[in-house]
Amino acid sequence: MNNFNVLIDTNIIIPLEDTARTLDVRLAEIRRICSENSVVIKIHPEQQQDLLRDKDESRRAIVMSRKEQYSEIQQPPLWETDELNSFAITQSNENDKVDNSLLCAVYKNAVRFLITEDKEIHNKAKKLGIAERVYYIDQFFGFLHKEFDKPTSIPPLGIRNLKRRKGQRLREKYAKAKQ
Repeated sequence: MNNFNVLIDTNIIIPLEDTARTLDVRLAEIRRICSENSVVIKIHPEQQQDLLRDKDESRRAIVMSRKEQYSEIQQPPLWETDELNSFAITQSNENDKVDNSLLCAVYKNAVRFLITEDKEIHNKAKKLGIAERVYYIDQFFGFLHKEFDKPTSIPPLGIRNLKRRKGQRLREKYAKAKQ
């Protein structure tokens, strides 16, 4: 499953990029594993508005300057009004609009996964039938370890050759002993 992409919610971007706080080791590990395995971390263009609403001016300036290191979803899919209504999903404020845009990107396959700590987004994902693609940090951390930290079931070639030679020597010794 290499070469997939994952969208991160604003509540993940801020702690990842806020240099005034200690980085959560799970987020550091997620970033490392993604980088080592060609997993692209993306952001949604609508998140710009979310980030600009941050009341902490210093943090907002830092995070805005650092968000450019992420790939943005190009031409993100949009919800039709009747689509949201058919799933009984509301969009009553700017925060809902951003949240629903992130979910649309997952639902319409612009990204494979979404990482968020927002319980309301997780509830909406259940309504949309995409809950298995929307993760909390701990869940995605576990998923990455399961996906990419697999032990090799076939020993490396050098070990196989060593075992063959050792087996051959044992067979030769057994054959000589039988004579």
